[in-house]
Amino acid sequence: MVKQYYNMVMNNDFLLSGVVGLICTILYYVENKRTKNVITNVSYLKVLVIVTVAVYLTLYLKNTKTVLKESSVKIGEPDF
Repeated sequence: MVKQYYNMVMNNDFLLSGVVGLICTILYYVENKRTKNVITNVSYLKVLVIVTVAVYLTLYLKNTKTVLKESSVKIGEPDF
């Protein structure tokens, strides 16, 4: 059962970025409680959104294939 959910999260970029964002936000919350810093809930929501978008963009860039066309610029000795 856990393996099924694990595979579902690992194969879906949206879910994976959401889970990573949630884990980072929870760690941020725990660290602030440990040091007794008072942070608003909106700040935690901002961290969640920023981390989720950053992870999703990273996964998107990793998965896309970029094709560069070859240029006809010759590097080396000039042909006069």
